Amino acid sequence: MAAQNQDTVSYFFTIVGWSMTVLGLTASGYITPAFGARAMVAMVILVAVASKLRMSVTKFILGIALPSAAVAFFVIRETQGNGRAMASLGGAIVALLLALLGLFVMIRGLFR
Repeated sequence: MAAQNQDTVSYFFTIVGWSMTVLGLTASGYITPAFGARAMVAMVILVAVASKLRMSVTKFILGIALPSAAVAFFVIRETQGNGRAMASLGGAIVALLLALLGLFVMIRGLFR
């Protein structure tokens, strides 16, 4: 029971930390309040999924959510919130990531 309470506290502080990041981006004008609200809802969903999978929220966030958020924040920052530019840069980043994944699979295959 104590471990479950510890996990709940960890999930709560994760949500608080991410919320402050989203609020900072909103306050500085990098994202709109509507997008910030959606990002916070998505964050709560990610934490709930990690909880349901009985996976460490830290491992889940560091392995999946944080890299995804970093890419999203990079796209938002570089395009200054312009929708068309975000779609264009986002598509280019997805293509780059797919190419890197293919390279990883090929190189990993050499060592198997």
